Amino acid sequence: MIKNIFAKSQFKKNIMVLMAGSAVAQAVPIAISPILTRIYSPKEFGLMALYLSLCSLLSVFSSARYDLAIIEPKENNEAKHLLAGSLALSAIISFLLFIAACLFNKQITSLLGNADISFWLYVAPITVFTLSCYSIFTYWLNRHKRFKDMSINRVVNSSSTTFISLFLGFLNYISSGLILGYLLGQITAVLLLWKKTFREKFNFEVSKIYKSMKKYSHYPKYLVPATFAGTASGEIPILLLTKYFDASISGYFSFTNRVTISPLSLIGNSIGEVYRQKAVEEYNQFGNCKALFIRAFTALFVVGLIPLLILFFYSVPLFTFVFGEKWAIAGKMAKYTSFLIFFQLLSTPLAYTIVLNKSQKMDMVLQIGRATLSIVSIVIGYYFADYLMSVICYTISYSLYYISHSFLQYRAACGHK
Repeated sequence: MIKNIFAKSQFKKNIMVLMAGSAVAQAVPIAISPILTRIYSPKEFGLMALYLSLCSLLSVFSSARYDLAIIEPKENNEAKHLLAGSLALSAIISFLLFIAACLFNKQITSLLGNADISFWLYVAPITVFTLSCYSIFTYWLNRHKRFKDMSINRVVNSSSTTFISLFLGFLNYISSGLILGYLLGQITAVLLLWKKTFREKFNFEVSKIYKSMKKYSHYPKYLVPATFAGTASGEIPILLLTKYFDASISGYFSFTNRVTISPLSLIGNSIGEVYRQKAVEEYNQFGNCKALFIRAFTALFVVGLIPLLILFFYSVPLFTFVFGEKWAIAGKMAKYTSFLIFFQLLSTPLAYTIVLNKSQKMDMVLQIGRATLSIVSIVIGYYFADYLMSVICYTISYSLYYISHSFLQYRAACGHK
């Protein structure tokens, strides 16, 4: 059915290439998850979730969102200087984060409410840098329509992370296996992207880097606050569930996302990555990309409907059977978050649309509202000593955000200012 939604075109072929890579990339960790859940406990998954939440929040600042700007310039030389500036800025900020980790380790550990995170604060700047590099290089490949390279790298990233974690688990590195596996897998993927990005000679001039970054200064000005608010909304539950309940509860929550949201997000993002490049072309040519937006939205709706129904009705028995009895709580969470997953799949892959008509200000307002409601949602559950209530309130607030954002995207796609 999805094939019929898009007319025969390079657009459809590019989507299929990325979806194929996404399918393989997610098949590996999902296939291995039943083994990982019998090696690592919810507590270990909770520690990894806390670590990745912290790194994700910090990575928003490391490139100041100039990575998103790489796809926009008409001149390739200008895009090269944005790439160079993004990498330099990421390296500087990651180094400053390491200094902060050395100076304020005890205070940060106390704030996060988990003593096991102390050592990993020194490692976090490396992860922040690799996350930034991954995004920067991916946008560069996207700009040049190298979707096959993007697809292959996605498989490498997922597979290396999963198998390294599994290998370390068999060696009984239980307390560090998941985080080390993620870090080493991410480094492997970034090195591969580095090789593919710099296969041609790059010549940079400091003055041109500064000029390009100044020209696209609206990206950090609006998208850093908006992205941080959006990322915070997604990571706050992990931080607060760890602090208000315990690491096991955040472990259940993060694992639910790992095996439900992540697979669908990668498939959705395959559509979104191709959509971004095509939307820029159509918007520059026609002043709108309404028809393209509707086709992409329809495809996402079709992709998300069946998982929504399966998770809502069968998540508890599925989680118990596949991952073991101790993961039944994650199944209960998945039942409620199924609605969040559905609306997220419809909205997130098409979020770049708002950049086309400079709707970043409105996006920032929505992101801040979402972050606020996320905090309130977890606090409500804490007040009633009920983590499931936190999950339900969180799902409602998130779903409302994604519905609102989809309307904002549609307006931008129609060319309205």
